[in-house]
Amino acid sequence: MSSLLKVCNDFQTILFHISLRQLVVYESSLFLAAAYGIPEQVTAVAAQILPSSMLKPGYKASSSESIPREITLFLILIHHLSLGARSTSSLQWLVAAIAHPSVSHSLSGERLHWLQQVRLAWRFGNYYAIWNLTSIKKLEDLLRDILSPGIKGRREKAAITAEIEVFRRHMRNTAWSVMKAAYREENELWLLRSLSLLPEDVGWISEKQKLQEALLVAGEPPRWKVYKSKNPN
Repeated sequence: MSSLLKVCNDFQTILFHISLRQLVVYESSLFLAAAYGIPEQVTAVAAQILPSSMLKPGYKASSSESIPREITLFLILIHHLSLGARSTSSLQWLVAAIAHPSVSHSLSGERLHWLQQVRLAWRFGNYYAIWNLTSIKKLEDLLRDILSPGIKGRREKAAITAEIEVFRRHMRNTAWSVMKAAYREENELWLLRSLSLLPEDVGWISEKQKLQEALLVAGEPPRWKVYKSKNPN
């Protein structure tokens, strides 16, 4: 009987190490795909690390399963935050994930609260809050104690930063759509600040003029008329 028990324990140990090695490979692929902007691969690998089945009520991890590191979970959640700007199902997945004990207990209170703040700011269309919450300074504060040392940590930071930038681009386009619907004339500085753009990024607004969604009004300071596109394309 004791020999059988030993065999079972050894088998569980082997499964654990296999699972752990798989997780390391998946995590490496996840961070590289995010850093290089390959969203389809990020989604596919994230589903292997944190499958939807883990978010079902009453789910308990088996002894052979390895729990992803906090930085890995954080990246996956930010990825779904970014996808949520285009997909309702991804946003629903995110809401379910941050409410599930297997995820919420693996994140620090600070990072969990940040995700909830971003989601609420988005829900209420508070773009100023979104820009502040996703600023470089805020990200550095959030990542200061969970990044790995050396090259691995730089890759992790690059992946998180890239995913956040994708989310910010989606939010910028959403904010622009709101402005177009309002048909307004605003000074250039206000527009740049409202879209979280730097003064040297005024070309972003100039591109909208080509689409007939904005018109530069002569004067000092520069002003822009913003309106719905007249271009049927």
